Amino acid sequence: MLNVYTDGSCLGNPGPGGWGFVLYDGSVLVTEQSGGEKHTTNNRMELLAAICALDYCVLRAAYQPNKDAPSITSEPDIVIHTDSQYVKNGITQWLENWAANGWRSRSGPVKNQDLWEQLYELNKSLNVRWEWVRGHDGNTGNERADILCTTAAKTIQNRERGAEKRQKTIQANKTRLYLNVPFADKEAAKGLGARWDADKKKWYCDSKKADVFEKWRL
Repeated sequence: MLNVYTDGSCLGNPGPGGWGFVLYDGSVLVTEQSGGEKHTTNNRMELLAAICALDYCVLRAAYQPNKDAPSITSEPDIVIHTDSQYVKNGITQWLENWAANGWRSRSGPVKNQDLWEQLYELNKSLNVRWEWVRGHDGNTGNERADILCTTAAKTIQNRERGAEKRQKTIQANKTRLYLNVPFADKEAAKGLGARWDADKKKWYCDSKKADVFEKWRL
């Protein structure tokens, strides 16, 4: 039997998000995987964690080198442990009705329909048991899945912040006018608003104030 622990995380909702899953063959760790998106929601990441886990199970069954290993076509096959009531209740209680009603619930169109459709097809083709596990309650598999998805979300957040910082630097550099300020004029230039670029070791000002620093222009 394959035991899979899935989790999703979002830094802001919506915001940078991550998903993660840990898969055990019985009690033996097989793999742990994660990923994420730069603008998403917690529920989407919870769903994507389950989808990616089941996708992996399908591939593992297709390329299973050990014929004596548990097969996803035998009983039991896969147990998905999720700390998301949204995922657990959706797949076990709501999904059939949603699909039969054209992906509409009592409150309107089903949110995250694209992901629910993927999960629906995977769940139909596999023999899966869905179990809810309380999050942050000391469960080893769940705790590891939480670390994976949180790390993925933070990695994406840091990457996006870095990209934003680089873009701001590029924009700032476009408005900079570098100056040739003699040491004796340093205080005078500072008094007029010149600033020191420690990386380039040069003084600069805003290009809009070029006329103020005309005598020091390069």
